[in-house]
Amino acid sequence: MKGQWEELKKHWDYLLERTTDKGQKLNEASRQQRFNTGIRDFEFWLSEAETLLAMKDQARDLASAGNLLKKHQLLETEMLAREVSSAGIPILWEEWK
Repeated sequence: MKGQWEELKKHWDYLLERTTDKGQKLNEASRQQRFNTGIRDFEFWLSEAETLLAMKDQARDLASAGNLLKKHQLLETEMLAREVSSAGIPILWEEWK
């Protein structure tokens, strides 16, 4: 009876150890996934922003000048928002490595 109890305890301890290890690996994979997703999203947005900035739009009248100014202001606002949200990427990097 005592031998069975010790064997059961040994198996239980092994199961706890493996469960803890698996949980740590899953947490690490989750952090890595968040980091990779953040980088991909930022790269996609950056590519779009570069395309918009490379366009040689010229205003032909006051209305088109106003529209171009609005586009530029929207891009500026988005850049400021991205600056704040992308500040978390180095933090995720530090957690991940």
